[in-house]
Amino acid sequence: MGSYDRDYARDGGRRGMVSGLPPVTKWLLILNVGIFLLDWLFLNLRITKFGAFSVATALGEFRIWEFLTFQFIHGGPIHLLFNSIGIFFFGPFVERWWGSKRFLRFYLICGVAGALFFTLLLGIGLLPNASTITGLVGASAGLYGLLAAVYVIAPATRIRLLFPPIELSMKQMAIALVVISVLTIIGGILFQRPDVRLNSGGEAGHLGGLIMGLV
Repeated sequence: MGSYDRDYARDGGRRGMVSGLPPVTKWLLILNVGIFLLDWLFLNLRITKFGAFSVATALGEFRIWEFLTFQFIHGGPIHLLFNSIGIFFFGPFVERWWGSKRFLRFYLICGVAGALFFTLLLGIGLLPNASTITGLVGASAGLYGLLAAVYVIAPATRIRLLFPPIELSMKQMAIALVVISVLTIIGGILFQRPDVRLNSGGEAGHLGGLIMGLV
């Protein structure tokens, strides 16, 4: 992820990295980091076991809260770090454009769409390496929705990635993300071997959030 060329991004830097964030973006970051630290350091992953999304529990046992709770749970520090970087850079753009209430609804709906798209692809057999008990966690679906929103609002906006260190337009970024997700899902279908680990389930969630963001 990286930064983008907007005046308020530079102004936010002068006011402080966290204090300059709009309220919903700030609280999304606080909740993601706080829940991760609490769960991994003190609760022995009890929050993860309670809140992760799976088709078997969310639909089979009617634990519908999992459509929301999984968005605030992460599988490890690297997973949390990259999602947090993305929310930090792209969340303020969308929140200031639409306002906090609309931004929060949009973000959460994109997350729900990620879980639903995962469920759809699993149901039609396009995720052979996943199952109904596979746990889905992370803010990535909501984040991909934010990326889609920035693309629709300002497709010519250019971003500088941290890794790899290149500059792209939002249009190029959106195309690249779709291609990566689709190829990973196809790879999961073609290479159904235990020694080939492809996160096709996670990419299904990413793609669902991105599609909803575009819609």
